[in-house]
Amino acid sequence: LKAVCETEGVAPKIIATVDDLEAIKGVGPVILQKLHDFGVYRFKQIALWSPERIETFSNRLEVFKDRIGREEWVTQARQMHAEKYGEPV
Repeated sequence: LKAVCETEGVAPKIIATVDDLEAIKGVGPVILQKLHDFGVYRFKQIALWSPERIETFSNRLEVFKDRIGREEWVTQARQMHAEKYGEPV
C-alpha cells in the first residue's frame, strides 16, 4: 500500500508502508482519516510529534482534544515503531 505524505515545508513523497495507526489506543476510523488528512501514515511520524504538532492536531479533533496526551499516543507510537521496525525512535 502506498500513500502520499505531505509535511509542512517538504514536497510530497511516497510512503511505501502505511502502519496500522488504529492499533494506537484512541484511534478509530474517524481519527484515522483525520491523521491521513494531516499527512500522518506511520508510527514514527506520531512518535516524533513536538508539543506544537500535538496541539495543532488536537485542535482538529472536535471532541476529546486532550486524547493524545491522555492516551499517550506518542509513547504508544514509539513502542509500536520499535516493535515493528526493530529500531528506537
